[in-house]
Amino acid sequence: MRLPEGDLPVTPGDGTSKSAASRRFVALSAERLAEWMASDLSQLDLLVIQIDGLHITDDLVMVAALGIDGEGDKHPLAVIEGATENAAVVQALIDNLIERGLDPKVTRLFIIDGAKALSKVIRRTFGAHAPIQRCQVHGVNWQTGKFVWGAEADI
Repeated sequence: MRLPEGDLPVTPGDGTSKSAASRRFVALSAERLAEWMASDLSQLDLLVIQIDGLHITDDLVMVAALGIDGEGDKHPLAVIEGATENAAVVQALIDNLIERGLDPKVTRLFIIDGAKALSKVIRRTFGAHAPIQRCQVHGVNWQTGKFVWGAEADI
């Protein structure tokens, strides 16, 4: 096992091999993710919810939700994986938020990337008049195809 101060000698069966460390990391990460995805959201006074998908591979998308409260503090809310950023995946993410205490009757601003599935599910779940704002960074990137990362402050 590699440590900052040098390699740790590996003795067979001591659990310090790369694969044993990896298995432990995966198991502990899965446990922490499950706890986080079940945490109570009812005490958060969220004004804004940003939902976006990150394309990991051609057939793997991670869709995440981030909440912003009245103080401007950001709260990671949930992440879910799917083959695409489709309505079923987004609905599962929003259903998880509601099950954990997010009140669908409270008006919040939703910031999304413009994907039709996102706005469809938001309007179906939070009402036809739920305020939705397209993310300006995504809009510039989509329109020009020439977005320069690091220029977000100028937008």
